[in-house]
Amino acid sequence: RYGGVTQTIRPPANPARFNEIDGHVQKNEISVAAGILRRHLEYFAGEAAHRLRGKAEFKGDGNFVFGDLIIGATSAMSEAFKKGKEAANSWNQQDKVAVITTRHEVFKAAEQAAKLDQWQVNASIHWNPWADMQKADFMPVVAAYRTFTDQFSCTSCSAMLSITPTFGTKQELRCDCGASNINLNAKK
Repeated sequence: RYGGVTQTIRPPANPARFNEIDGHVQKNEISVAAGILRRHLEYFAGEAAHRLRGKAEFKGDGNFVFGDLIIGATSAMSEAFKKGKEAANSWNQQDKVAVITTRHEVFKAAEQAAKLDQWQVNASIHWNPWADMQKADFMPVVAAYRTFTDQFSCTSCSAMLSITPTFGTKQELRCDCGASNINLNAKK
């Protein structure tokens, strides 16, 4: 308990939400799909920022929005990839440097694609006379966000990646099964 509120660790973001979103897109219910996608991304951004120890500007009312949290999460992920490459280089683990470099490049590309499509989510939630999106318009938006959010998870166990420990000096970026494990400690 903290400040009278019970703090719980929530399960990772639910990929089944994308199946629900896809169902609405297939029925051409774009505003419904956009609303569910936006709500899911707000949840996801908070969870990713928490697990990656991402920084967000403090708000006394606790009213954090998607943009506040996803910036902290993506910055923390990129920083972990950079530190992981530095650490692997210091230990002369060039194979790991190559794997981390590739993963970081894929992450950056997915992040950029999602940023380009962000306006379409917001425009589709609210009534706009100029934004009447159809299934073909919105399918790439959903695909971009699915790819982007997938970058925060292990390819083996699908668990969201986390920085460990949860406070103090950051030691590693890892998943639950250990298949995705990036050391953040450079050789002294």
